[in-house]
Amino acid sequence: MTKSPVIMVIAAVVLLLAAVCGAYCLGFTEGQRNGRGDSHSVALNVGTPRINYKLKVYVYSGEDVDKLPVGFEPDALVSREEESEASRAGAPVFASESNPYSVFTPVRQGEGYSLFVTEPLCYDLVMLYGSIYTGNGVENRRIEPESFDETEYRCIGEITNLVRYRLPENDLETNIRGAGDVFAGEDNDTIYVRVGEFDEHHYLRLQKTG
Repeated sequence: MTKSPVIMVIAAVVLLLAAVCGAYCLGFTEGQRNGRGDSHSVALNVGTPRINYKLKVYVYSGEDVDKLPVGFEPDALVSREEESEASRAGAPVFASESNPYSVFTPVRQGEGYSLFVTEPLCYDLVMLYGSIYTGNGVENRRIEPESFDETEYRCIGEITNLVRYRLPENDLETNIRGAGDVFAGEDNDTIYVRVGEFDEHHYLRLQKTG
């Protein structure tokens, strides 16, 4: 018996939706497995707005600013292929010779500039004791509050400065929005950062690089 055209169309649509969902889940899983969490690799897989600039991929950080930081000048144009919700084709790309990790474009609608970042700014970073601590490659990076007892750790201090467009340069400086107190255990190879989100919080496990 020949299947009706309607049934065949419905079956094709169902298979297409299943393939799309599978690709999305695979991208998210691979990103988590690689320790990249919800940043660079996942952003590329699920289609987060991005810009190709000087052979690097810059991913939209989700953050806009009113004014450009000092040193950022127009250096290229957004191509039609890169048109997205965060940038428009033909818009200038503002870059800095001293900072290869971020670029800006004018917001698509309204005033201000959208921040795009590349590795390592796609990851959670903290500067402490002159070293960078990162969540890149750290398993079980996020810790829920019920699984972390602050009294069992040393409180090293509180984050003093949030900078999203460049690498942290001073102790207790970070690119993690909502970061607060920083804790450590018996050694300083691993630290834990308390991160507030609305009325809740969690902790991030970061490891020393180098």
